[in-house]
Amino acid sequence: MQTTSALIGFSHRKTSFELLGRIAISPPYLPGMLQALRADPAIEEVAGLATCNRTEFFCLTRSPEQARDTVLNRLSELQCLTVPELEPHCMTLEGSEAVRHLLAVACGIDSLIVGEYEILGQVRQALEAARKCGTAGPFLETIFQRALRTGRIVRERTNISRGNLSVASAAAHLIGERLPDLAGRRALVIGSGEAGRQIVRSLAKSGIASTMIANRTPGRATSLAGELGCTPVPMEKIGEAIASSDIVICATAAPHYVVTQQLAQEAGAPAGGVRVFADLSAPPNIDPAVARLPGSVLLTLGDLRGIAGQNEAQRHEEIQRVERLIDEELAGIESWARTFPVQEVVRDFRRTMEDVRRQHLRRHGRRFDKATREEMDRHTRSLVDAMLHEVTARLSSLDPDTAEGRRALRMARELFGGVTNGRHSPSEHE
Repeated sequence: MQTTSALIGFSHRKTSFELLGRIAISPPYLPGMLQALRADPAIEEVAGLATCNRTEFFCLTRSPEQARDTVLNRLSELQCLTVPELEPHCMTLEGSEAVRHLLAVACGIDSLIVGEYEILGQVRQALEAARKCGTAGPFLETIFQRALRTGRIVRERTNISRGNLSVASAAAHLIGERLPDLAGRRALVIGSGEAGRQIVRSLAKSGIASTMIANRTPGRATSLAGELGCTPVPMEKIGEAIASSDIVICATAAPHYVVTQQLAQEAGAPAGGVRVFADLSAPPNIDPAVARLPGSVLLTLGDLRGIAGQNEAQRHEEIQRVERLIDEELAGIESWARTFPVQEVVRDFRRTMEDVRRQHLRRHGRRFDKATREEMDRHTRSLVDAMLHEVTARLSSLDPDTAEGRRALRMARELFGGVTNGRHSPSEHE
């Protein structure tokens, strides 16, 4: 059975933000999830993209159906949700459609706020996390790098991100609707990551009087406060900070409520009559019960859908331009992917021969001085390259789309060894 790329996951396109919040995987738990997925023999490689808009897994798999079941089961265990709760909202794409989706995500046209820049960094972080876990191999490495490159190209060649909104600026717009006069207002931002940084800047553009910033790492909050002209607040004093604020915004990756109903209640009624809480976190960081407190207004990611819809409609022509660029890149990726099973066999074959060469040098080279060993290394490397040239050329000419090509690849794998680091090469599997 041949391997194929697959996308399995949940996004704002098909899943409510309430459920996305429950599904969301906090960064500390992502490595364990990736390793649990990679333990499935049907999954060769896997990377996970977890943002406030999506929790998605990109796989190289011999069975998309089995990979889907594994994702649902592992996610069910991790987030204490049942598979029946998850299954109706789960999206599964295979082959070119999975790759197209990744390209669209990196280009910002599948985001809640079309054209956002932040997603490029999140795609890059997803690849880095998979590398660290050892769950990304040559296939995902290539696909993700090409997606990142395409994301950069479309932002250079189109206006998809020109003057674009972000989740932070959209949230600031909604806050301005609830509190029309921001002059003289005080805000508390909890979270000093990139989202927190953008929120502080968006509030400043909206004319806010002063902003406090809190983070579980005091040094980071202090550093950002100095950079952006805010006041740092220790996490143990956010209750007092809430009491003196008209606006409270949460944007952290905490797996629990940072602002509880009790904490908000103890802060007392807002001096201006209304206190706006905005939860931009996934999973949610503000207890929904806060909305029931007198004078409290709670905004969530779901409230941004209206602005997001307007933004997407305004960028219709740019989205079409981006899609044409995606089509061009996808054609190149498809051409590369068709030869990937052959490339894997060739790579493993050459690696096996190189291992044999090095073993013999280590075994017999001790009898010679350093200069001679270096000369032997150069000559044996050239000899191996010459001997492998004809074999690798013939392997490279095989067509994995034909039955004959698949049979030849299977035979080559059996003859030369196609298992590297416990992972089968992504070709026909017996």
